[in-house]
Amino acid sequence: MRTDLMAEAMCWDLSLNVTADYACANTEFSYFCSHSVCLQEVRPKKIVNAHFFAPGMHVPGCPNEPEKSDGDGTAQKPAKRVSIVAPPAVPTELGPAKSRKGKVRKPTKAELLALSDALEGKPPSCAGTLIEVVNAWRAMPKDQRPEKQLSINDEKFTYESAFYCLSEFGESPIEKLPCATKVIHGLARVDDDETCYWIKSVKTFRADNCKLNLIIRISKDNGMTDKYMKDLLANSLGVTSFTLFYSGDVPKLSGSGKSYGISKDISNDYQRFVVLPN
Repeated sequence: MRTDLMAEAMCWDLSLNVTADYACANTEFSYFCSHSVCLQEVRPKKIVNAHFFAPGMHVPGCPNEPEKSDGDGTAQKPAKRVSIVAPPAVPTELGPAKSRKGKVRKPTKAELLALSDALEGKPPSCAGTLIEVVNAWRAMPKDQRPEKQLSINDEKFTYESAFYCLSEFGESPIEKLPCATKVIHGLARVDDDETCYWIKSVKTFRADNCKLNLIIRISKDNGMTDKYMKDLLANSLGVTSFTLFYSGDVPKLSGSGKSYGISKDISNDYQRFVVLPN
């Protein structure tokens, strides 16, 4: 019996545990209580915080059964549950959630029981932006990183194997940098120019007979990234060393041949850079 809101359920269409936030954005799917003693169909709802509710009643004894208020002995109503802001879910996938089609029929009791057994103990599937993934990685104890799953471009990693430090790259050609399938990170400097921001990696990469930095140029005409950089520098006065996180296209040699740059639109919410002060 619970006194707070139900924030997770299993999705029949995806064969996954999901959060209420995900379900509120995908109401065409069917969701069920994941406890094998119950398996009641539930629906997502959001007034203040997203949650699931059962149009019928959870089976008595189900851990998701809402606590009942004291009544007069004839009928008891579910007690008002505490609307607590749940901690952010740990993303299991970098990037927008994959578009999937729903199943055309409702499941049988046996199918729900089999799904409940298969999903028992598994965390809810949750897509996250790069900053959400980076924040989860930084907050996660190091000994838990090998246990937490993270998919990038349909490749499965853990929170330990998905992150790649630039200091480990050695002298290999930059084309071998695994930024298309991992989150690369390394020390960087940030310069504020009149028309743009420059993020320059401390790590250098081979180019013919010289070594070049990885440079990201952020135009101040780009509203979202401009605000991001303004806030970053305003909150990092006096800081000269930063860490750059990036996942996306492999950097290419600039037209001037003086640096490696990222040509893809890096204002994208899911494959953008993240810069944090050290």
